[in-house]
Amino acid sequence: MKAFPVLWLLAVTAGVILVRQPEAGAAIVGDIPSSIEHLMTAVPQSEVGLGTPTDADVLAGFYQQRQYKPVWIDDRGLNGRGQSLLQAFRSATDDGLDPSEYLPPETSAVNLAASNSAPTLRVPATAAAPSLPLSPRSAGDGALAGSGATADRLASMDVALNLALLRYASDVRRGRTVQSGNEDGRVALKVMDPLGVLTKAAESNDPKAFVASLAPIDPIYIGLRRLLARYRAIAAAGGWPTVPEGPKLEPGMTDRRTAALRLRLQLTDDLPVTEQGRALDRFDDAVEQAVRRFQGRNGLAADGVVGPRTLAALNVPAQDRIRQILVNLERSRWLPDDLGNPYVMVNLAAFELEVVESGRTALQMRVVVGELDKRTPVFSDAISYIEFNPYWNIPRSIAVKEELPQLRGNPGALSAKNIKILSSDGEVVDPYMVDWSTVNSNHFPYRLRQEPGQRNALGRIKFMFPNPYDIYLHDTPSRSLFQRSVRAFSHGCIRVEKPLELAELLLRQTDGWQRSRIDGVIKDGRNRAVSLAKPVPVHIVYLTAWMSPDGRAQFRDDLYNRDATLVAALDAHRE
Repeated sequence: MKAFPVLWLLAVTAGVILVRQPEAGAAIVGDIPSSIEHLMTAVPQSEVGLGTPTDADVLAGFYQQRQYKPVWIDDRGLNGRGQSLLQAFRSATDDGLDPSEYLPPETSAVNLAASNSAPTLRVPATAAAPSLPLSPRSAGDGALAGSGATADRLASMDVALNLALLRYASDVRRGRTVQSGNEDGRVALKVMDPLGVLTKAAESNDPKAFVASLAPIDPIYIGLRRLLARYRAIAAAGGWPTVPEGPKLEPGMTDRRTAALRLRLQLTDDLPVTEQGRALDRFDDAVEQAVRRFQGRNGLAADGVVGPRTLAALNVPAQDRIRQILVNLERSRWLPDDLGNPYVMVNLAAFELEVVESGRTALQMRVVVGELDKRTPVFSDAISYIEFNPYWNIPRSIAVKEELPQLRGNPGALSAKNIKILSSDGEVVDPYMVDWSTVNSNHFPYRLRQEPGQRNALGRIKFMFPNPYDIYLHDTPSRSLFQRSVRAFSHGCIRVEKPLELAELLLRQTDGWQRSRIDGVIKDGRNRAVSLAKPVPVHIVYLTAWMSPDGRAQFRDDLYNRDATLVAALDAHRE
């Protein structure tokens, strides 16, 4: 064996992996392990980016530890383990992935150029796997077609399948677009052990089952995977009918369009199949309840009336819903492997927060999120402390845009809102001693701070998880906004409907902080911060499709137009 620094340079350019040619006249070794060793050691050094080993380094280390023995082929071609791996790749569609990005096309051959130029292993533009020229030996086990089944070709096949496995593992486990599709926030790339993936795959008695185990196992991902199968079946059967345009459909009406409405609702299990003899054009109680169910799981006001918004949601094609599910499968791969116990999850697209403990929803509430031009970002962090009777340090952008014009007209305008003006060193400034006509967005040497109290914009409680975006959860005096079906009204932070209940739950493991004490601290009115005994993970997500615990599909409008952005990123990745 040759000495082993990092020895294989894989240059992926225009869909071609180049392996440097050995010195002129060097003989090609006739056995497969020697051919694999040649591929792994033909180049003195490989490229390493940002301290992370490339696939070349991983493969070289993997093959060295197994004395360059192949995994997926033998001297007759693709072995049973290789067949099992290909079956796993063919099942990628079940996880919303494209099998062609991992399966080699069967119409062309692995090409190790037999010339004096550098041998070239040609792979699809996706840099997944080369073509495997397969033909059945007997009852379907793979063999290399034709007479050119050299050791080099077989070795290249084994290496390429391991490359495809690494790519599949990364795609299914942590997503294909985590860098480009991070949705205005910080999506941490999951840690993956590529050498461990290859080693475990090689040791597994059932490679197909091992590959299946690489997918996330959290309830969000599993639910979306089930929805994908369900809606693909609906689409394959022809989808659902379009409910014709027209006046609102309301309970008690008789309208020919109600027949189409009934069928549409039945196909998505919102309405049980009707009994014989029921008047299909009658908007009866059963239809009303089905419409309410449909509205509820689509984030609409559940009034039982088919108005413009409900009609538009009913008539979204099944294929569009499938695309929506695929986009959210990708998002769910970005979530940490361990969400925590308990954990807080805020779904921006649904305007909802839930606390999950031991797999069950312990608390659920409505939230208000950022406006369209102040979109709340997606990220994960941990709530470390709660602040009662908080101050609101007004962001400079808000101070300049919203408060400064009032100060110019009336220097005392902010006192009614209990807002103080502070100098750069924290001293309180008399607003009447400032010539506000000389203050502007380029020259604003002050801080504005709203004191604790009933009118404080943050309400009585603030939940802190320090982050680069200055996003936090908080109470609000503007309670009426929680009654809206679309709740995007904040400057980016998240207003919670039930702050007292949330504080009580999060402080349950912190000694001495029962509900009565929380109430007393709030009544006292003084600012106080309380550290949690154990920080609680919080995940700010943007899911426009998911499966609820009762097994129903949930869909929401793409408020921030992030679905379209992610679809474009996925399409670009595929190209």
